[in-house]
Amino acid sequence: MNSTQIIVGYALNAKKMRKSSHGMIFRQQTSKEIGSPVWQGGGLADILENDHKISTSCNGYPVVKFIQWNSLLSAAEHPHYDVIIHKLTEDIGIGDEVKDNDDTVMNNKILDIELYLKIHPSTVIVDPVNAVRKVTSRARTCSTLASIQANSGDKNCPFNQPKFILLYEKSSLTSSVDVLSELKKENIDFPVICKPIVACGTTNSHSMVVIVSSKDIALVDNYRPCIVQQYFNHDATLFKVYVLDEDVMIYRRKSLPNLYLHDGEPTNGHHRLRSVAFDSRYSYPTLQDFQEAIGDGKAVAATADDSKDRSSCTEGTHFSSIWQQSESWKLSRFLRGSHRTASKSEPEEDRLCNQSAVAEGSSDPPLDLCDVPRDFAEVCSKAAGAIREEFGLSLFGFDVIVPVPESAPTICRTSQCNPHSEGPAEKSNSTKPVVIDVNYFPSYKEVSDFPARLRAFLLKRALTAAC
Repeated sequence: MNSTQIIVGYALNAKKMRKSSHGMIFRQQTSKEIGSPVWQGGGLADILENDHKISTSCNGYPVVKFIQWNSLLSAAEHPHYDVIIHKLTEDIGIGDEVKDNDDTVMNNKILDIELYLKIHPSTVIVDPVNAVRKVTSRARTCSTLASIQANSGDKNCPFNQPKFILLYEKSSLTSSVDVLSELKKENIDFPVICKPIVACGTTNSHSMVVIVSSKDIALVDNYRPCIVQQYFNHDATLFKVYVLDEDVMIYRRKSLPNLYLHDGEPTNGHHRLRSVAFDSRYSYPTLQDFQEAIGDGKAVAATADDSKDRSSCTEGTHFSSIWQQSESWKLSRFLRGSHRTASKSEPEEDRLCNQSAVAEGSSDPPLDLCDVPRDFAEVCSKAAGAIREEFGLSLFGFDVIVPVPESAPTICRTSQCNPHSEGPAEKSNSTKPVVIDVNYFPSYKEVSDFPARLRAFLLKRALTAAC
């Protein structure tokens, strides 16, 4: 490694290489470190093209220089990289479960990087391809989460995950009767949520459907191969947990509404409910989308235009009763988006992190670790550590919800995470956070100082490898 700079090779997909939708990301700060970049989300092109703005020497450490991976060069023709960072989940996922006309070409990029690493064993890869492969399939993701639960035990594992079944195109569960029987066997009740097994790289990877009744179970055939999970009422509140090495950051986003059944029939108050299909990359459907007009029993698709301007259908209130530890956290205000401000007399070690600015374009104020109850932050940090170790990732995110206790959803416990296990699963009122998704190299769009964090992380990895 050069004593004055480290070379970072980057191989990113088109989404990561796009320009930020927020325009000028790099602006002068009015306080603290003049000239440091302020991240407001979007693609990484802004960082990489302006690397001269963020690659300045600091405290005697080497600068960080970014060079784009050139697929036209052979492994021997590439410069020496201290670190290679990539976001090629689509390339990785396609080779496993989806065949495409460009499959050979796309996978050659992965093969070229792996060949380079064999020639240059001292080069650090962020993150290893085999580790990333675990999150390109929702089936593998759930299986890996189940391994964490099994290794930790129910009492010690910091999280739960929903019960699920897997439906493949060439599965024995081909009829609606078979699927309903399997759901009953696993003690999974309606509503359920159906997602494609392939988590990235296809046009429908983010297409999902919430099925509220057994009458609509045939909808799963539109998503095979797919995973069908127990739906949790969670007061339309989802927590995005970003992890960058040992840094853990938590932000709140709006989510799907509470859906209740009465005598086995889907109903919210005086309204019947219908199943709704949606794309998770856009605004989630609200309760209005699920409410069925008289005489209308068809499943509908909620689009971004349908729901982008609607407010959340329900206010989160159960969270405060679950995580109450200290009145100083003002939990009721927390769920309404208010922020807790540390007092000047508060010990520095009690401030888990710096207050984050509201992300541009976001409908909700972001929540960092200082904004959530301490015990919830600690649980999320423990979950992040367990996922980091089991998945082998250092640059990842996961989605967390906290179930409404009275809904008593089905929890996937360590002995019941195998979808083909014998015997019914038990119901649980557990208030553990529920991990519903894990993804590699997320947007980090709410993390205002992401460029600096990323640069420091890459520098740390390079220096550690050189020792």
